Amino acid sequence: MFGFLGENLRLAVVGKNSSFSILSSSRCISSATNQHSLTVSYLINSSSFPPKSALIVSKNVYFETLTQPDSVFSLLKNHGFSQTQILELVQSHPKLLMCNPEEVLLPKLDFFNSIGLSTFDIAKHTLLLDRSLKSQIIPNFSFLKALIKSDEKTVAAINRCPFVLTLDCKRDMASKVNLLRENGVLESSIVTLVYYWPRIFSMNFDKVKSLVEEARDMGFDPSKRIFVAGVRSLKSMSKSTWEKKVDVYKRWNLSEADVLSAFRKVPEFMEISEDKIMGVMDLFVKKLDCESSLIVKSPLIMTFSLEKRLIPRALVLEFLVSKGLVKKNYRGTNFFCCPETTFLQRFVNHFEEASELLRLYGKKLSV
Repeated sequence: MFGFLGENLRLAVVGKNSSFSILSSSRCISSATNQHSLTVSYLINSSSFPPKSALIVSKNVYFETLTQPDSVFSLLKNHGFSQTQILELVQSHPKLLMCNPEEVLLPKLDFFNSIGLSTFDIAKHTLLLDRSLKSQIIPNFSFLKALIKSDEKTVAAINRCPFVLTLDCKRDMASKVNLLRENGVLESSIVTLVYYWPRIFSMNFDKVKSLVEEARDMGFDPSKRIFVAGVRSLKSMSKSTWEKKVDVYKRWNLSEADVLSAFRKVPEFMEISEDKIMGVMDLFVKKLDCESSLIVKSPLIMTFSLEKRLIPRALVLEFLVSKGLVKKNYRGTNFFCCPETTFLQRFVNHFEEASELLRLYGKKLSV
């Protein structure tokens, strides 16, 4: 009898506790919902956030008081960030609103300001605010500056590829810089690589070593500035992509040796798309009746825009030939490679038919 009574009593207590647990959970959910609504309301009404943006940010932050986000917004405004920039910063990194602005944000903003990074730069590269100032940002900046030897160029390199400050430069970059030096790459070329293409240094060491060896095997001289351009081009494509582009050039009676010769002169020769290769070769071989070897002799032609430079200039050339102003076999690569001002002076304004040529050239350019 007592056993039966005890079991019923136990079930009653469990049932009571279960009800309490459910009630507590409901209160927690209700509290979280209220907090979420308050955050959305605060961002919209106090900080002029669009409702959609406020909703997204509110899912990643929790405010015990509004003093914290208020102080963050105030600090950003006092440092010259516009409302739009603040919105972009907070959308990218909502938890900025939960940090201590005086201890976390202010030192970073002061440092970035001291090296010449503008609020525009910081707003554009929000990941800069994610990293530790003492253990990453300052040591990496110091390493880059020692290598590049210019505050202005170091900042420009960071602007071009801000993630470079997220690397462990002393470990990741230093080993690859030493690899380049050991292979006879000029110091100025290494600086060029860091300045223009720092992303290479985020690659696995063995991959960088393989690229350096491949460039040497292809005939690039490490003591020449073009060596690092060759490395960068090889990095930009897989072997299968390289082979597909070689096959496209072969369709125009160029050999693999021809392609390699052109690549050594102008590494960008292999960076263009297969469609563009076909378009440029079609223009010169079929439309202008040139030998395909012209492209090997002057591979820079392949790097120019088909629509904005090559076709408009080809139309001018055809006009000049039709009027007998240049010989039919005139195929000077300088015609296509010279700067715009030189082209207009030598091949348009130089002739009495300049007004007609300008109309023809200008019309195609506008199209």
